[in-house]
Amino acid sequence: MKMTYKWNSTDVETYAKAFSSLICDEYFSNQKTISGGDILKITEIKQLNLLVIRNLFEKWQEESSRLQSPYFDFENAEVKTALASFMNTLSRFISVGRDKFEILLAKSTQDTLQLALEPKGYFDNLMRNLPEFKLTAEWITANKKYFQINKPVLDALENKLNGGSVFANQGIDWLKVIFESFNGEDPSELLEDFDGILKLNLGTASASNKSFFDEALDAAPTVSRRTLEPSQEKPEIATQIRQPVVAAPAPAPSPSPAPVQKAVQPVTAPQAVKAVIKEPMTLNDRLLNGSKTLNDSKESAKVANLLDSHSRSKINSLKSGISLNQRFLFINNLFGGNQDNYGRSMETLDACSSLTEAMNYTNHELAVKYQWDSNSAEAEEFYALIERKFS
Repeated sequence: MKMTYKWNSTDVETYAKAFSSLICDEYFSNQKTISGGDILKITEIKQLNLLVIRNLFEKWQEESSRLQSPYFDFENAEVKTALASFMNTLSRFISVGRDKFEILLAKSTQDTLQLALEPKGYFDNLMRNLPEFKLTAEWITANKKYFQINKPVLDALENKLNGGSVFANQGIDWLKVIFESFNGEDPSELLEDFDGILKLNLGTASASNKSFFDEALDAAPTVSRRTLEPSQEKPEIATQIRQPVVAAPAPAPSPSPAPVQKAVQPVTAPQAVKAVIKEPMTLNDRLLNGSKTLNDSKESAKVANLLDSHSRSKINSLKSGISLNQRFLFINNLFGGNQDNYGRSMETLDACSSLTEAMNYTNHELAVKYQWDSNSAEAEEFYALIERKFS
């Protein structure tokens, strides 16, 4: 069901803090500081990474502006040249601790979501915080490179400036005219990237016209009739494919004045265990075959692009061999959003001595506890990673 997101500053602030904490938990688990190079690739969301750099650039300019003194002439041409050289050198040695970076990332997350959902408000804020309250051609040139979405707004401002400069209030008036004919670019892909890492909940509204009764049924919990088979190993492959278990029909009631139909007992996982080994099916094969709705295809393609980008070579450790975005997918879709349970499970799997032992633990413990759908792209990829660990 297609969802649309509405701008809500309180919701975005809350989300940005949670998002920033999640990213920092992952990165700073084995790092003390983050460098400029790592900031540029801290997430798969390039627009977010660029705005982090942009906000850091503003901090760099603030530091430079503080170098003033009543005892020395900082306006001297030679001093300015030397100072510019020093600041440029300093910029190549970025080193930010978690406490400062988490604040910076949260601010940049808010900026990115506002740029996507409320671009006019975002650019208004930029105008109100311009250096010396002036919009210049130099400022636009220096800032355009940080924008992948809604960049035409800066292009329009640049055309109106025509190489000159104006006060910020004139820039704000120009924005009003620009947004009379520009509604902003489609933010769907950007928002899906955020949602894939941490579920977005920003005043969501359904785009469908379903009744309450239809939506109530959609939200009703379903009982899975699939169970996992125990792990069995074949020399070339040990991928586990679960089969649906169909409960036996209840026996026909015996003739009597008051017949009573015997209830069908639910099939539990231990009763339904069967060992089935099929030929391996890659994630791409699974996503490209079979009938799918448009939403299914989009979601499958998204997962495929993310997960299939990783090689199929052997990994020495599941805990360290799983990428950041894979980890978010597994935590959200296979471990009920619980990072601690995910971490302990990875340690247990890494401690297994064989593929059979690892598959038994996965099938009988993890998949049963978290009610995995073995046909999901995430489950298939998780099993493939276990194979890579013990291949």
